[in-house]
Amino acid sequence: MDELILPDAHRNCSIWRTLAEAACIEGNLANLSAAECEAYFAKAPSKKVSEYKRDVVERGMDSKPSIESIEVHERLLDWTPEFAARWKYLTGDTLTQADIASISYVIRLDFVGLKNMWAARSGVAAWYERMRAHPCVENALFNRLGAADWAPFKKWGFDAWPQVERIIASP
Repeated sequence: MDELILPDAHRNCSIWRTLAEAACIEGNLANLSAAECEAYFAKAPSKKVSEYKRDVVERGMDSKPSIESIEVHERLLDWTPEFAARWKYLTGDTLTQADIASISYVIRLDFVGLKNMWAARSGVAAWYERMRAHPCVENALFNRLGAADWAPFKKWGFDAWPQVERIIASP
């Protein structure tokens, strides 16, 4: 599972953060000057990530990176019920790296108000709640996040679900 889905999910994880930042950072990127926006884009680790961020800021959920990210997360969520129906965790009855790697992406969807992405998928909600309650997830994810990490999600500011639902329903 890791090799099939998680590399794409990892790459697309920064897109959700960009969406959060675009919607929530102080002054909102749409209200910043061109120079301030360029300074924000220049902080990205590569030119390609800067281009993704620029497209996300300019086009929002309809940007190519956003749509790709939704598609990757849909694939991850499509696979999860198959595994969750058989076992307590994704690869058996013991917590593994597959669970730890996957939960970080699913949690991000929750942070940006997209729990509806797995509402119709049996097993995902139970797996998700089991994972959120697990001590290693609590310690590794929630206890390590500082105020700056939480800020974009606490200020999210818009309901992305109607747009995501439209994109998912599109052929």
